[in-house]
This record gives sequence, C-alpha cells and structure tokens, in this order.
Amino acid sequence: MLNIIMYHYIRERHKNFKNLNFLKIKGFKNQINTFKKKFNLIEPSFFLDNLDKSQKYNKSDCILTFDDGYKEHYKIVLPYLLKKKLKAFFFIPSKPILENKVLDVNKIQFILSTNSNHQILLNEIIEILNKLDVKKKFPNVNKLKKNRYDSYNTILIKNLLQRDLKKNIRNKIVEKLFKKYVTTDEADFSSSLYMNFREINDLRNEGMIIGNHTHNHDWLDTLNYNDQIIEINNGLKFLRSLNVDISNWVMGYPYGSYNNNTLKILKKLNCKAAFTTIPSSIKTIKNNYEIPRLDTNDF
Repeated sequence: MLNIIMYHYIRERHKNFKNLNFLKIKGFKNQINTFKKKFNLIEPSFFLDNLDKSQKYNKSDCILTFDDGYKEHYKIVLPYLLKKKLKAFFFIPSKPILENKVLDVNKIQFILSTNSNHQILLNEIIEILNKLDVKKKFPNVNKLKKNRYDSYNTILIKNLLQRDLKKNIRNKIVEKLFKKYVTTDEADFSSSLYMNFREINDLRNEGMIIGNHTHNHDWLDTLNYNDQIIEINNGLKFLRSLNVDISNWVMGYPYGSYNNNTLKILKKLNCKAAFTTIPSSIKTIKNNYEIPRLDTNDF
C-alpha cells in the first residue's frame, strides 16, 4: 500500500497562539526517522515517472508532501530532508508570496488559536452579522458535516468564514477578527509565516517538487468553471516563474476541495497528478487526479 503523507505546520508552541494545531519539530524528526527505518520513501520524480505504468505499491511505500508554503518548511523541513537524503512534494499558494498577504485559511486558524472557547468567537461573528443585517440559519449539530479534529463550534466558524457566507461578508468578518486577535500588520505577519521567492527556489534547486496550490487557496468546488480556471492558471503562472517543468506539473487541492469541473480543467491543462485530502492508503493509482493522502496525525 502506498502511503502519501501530508504535513502543514511544523513548529513549537507560541504563547499567543496556544491552540494552533501543529506538529512539534521533535515529533516531525522522530516521524521521519521512523519512516526512514520502516518505510520505502519514494522520490516524487520516480512516482511521477511511473504514474501511468500501473505501478503496484507495497505496504511500506511512502511519499512526503507539505502544504501551504510555510517558513518552517524552509528552515526546519528542508535541512532535515537533505540530511536524510529525502525528497518531497511542496504545494504552495502564490498569493502570500506575490502579494505579501495572509491567506484566509491561515487568518481563521490563527484567530481560532487565540481562544479555546470558540463559542465566544461564534457569538462575536453572530453579532457582526446582525450589525450587517445578514440573516443566517445555522445547521443543527447532527446535520453539520464533521471532521476528525474539530468541535461543532469550530467547524461552524470555519465553514462560515471559509465558504458559507458571501465572500464580501466573509472578508469583512475575517479582517475585523484578524486585526483584533492576531495583528494589524498583515504584511509583517505574512513575511514571517510563509517562504519567500528565493527560499522556494532553493527548495526546487535541491530537487523538491513544487506543486500548484492555486493563488487564493479557495474551496474550488465553490467556484464556477471560469473562476476555477483563473485560480489554477494563476498557480501555473507562479510555477513558471519558478522555472518548474510545466510538462510534468502537479496539483494539491486547497482544503482537498474539487469537483467535476476541476477534473476537466486539470485534464485540459495537462496536469500530471492531483492530490486530495481523502485519508486512505492505496495499492495502485486509479485516477491521477484523485490521489488520496493521509494526515501526519494518522501516524
């Protein structure tokens, strides 16, 4: 079985963001050492070269992937991978690097990380919606789509601020809460959170595969066909600026979100492979655009 493992934050706890979900540096290194001993760590280039050859994988086969282009991927992950002579996929959204902005997904995560009582945040969001005269009926706890890690209030806040409210309303709320709870200096926060252009180029020069993670990191299944094309093409434009081989380009779906339109677009744009967040191991690749990944927490 092939195990494709997905990483995000790898850091130590920050006093201002005590509730942020992350993997400690020691835990990351221990995990890599375990994989090195017990798994057959496959290089991304080998994986891509054999993607269309009905390759059968063993239960110990493993691939490493890192999402969102965080600074620690350069400072912590890259040196350790090089030390262990390993390669990985890195899926990087272009907006933070090109515009020095913080992605909404990260703004929401850091807002949530400042307070363990998310009912307080939810009440504040409801208050803002009332002032904006926005009527919103919240789903019953039993009807809300659950995930493996979050409480009802946390899922509800994420859904509201990531996709369920209209974009202009979401933006107003996120901006207000981010300035109140996190920082008023978005540019400085962005430059400390994400890799810069030079650092990403260093990853590529060391043999890491840089993949498309769109520009804005939106839920693709909420966008129409044309808007999806714009998002994915902007990601491709960014890859070209990094001198990535576009004849062999790969995609990591933001939030794991995609639909039939996404699959059509990827085929049209000659995408080599696309990775989901569906937690599963696989014996063979059945669909190049629906490749599952396991979270680091699964190990």
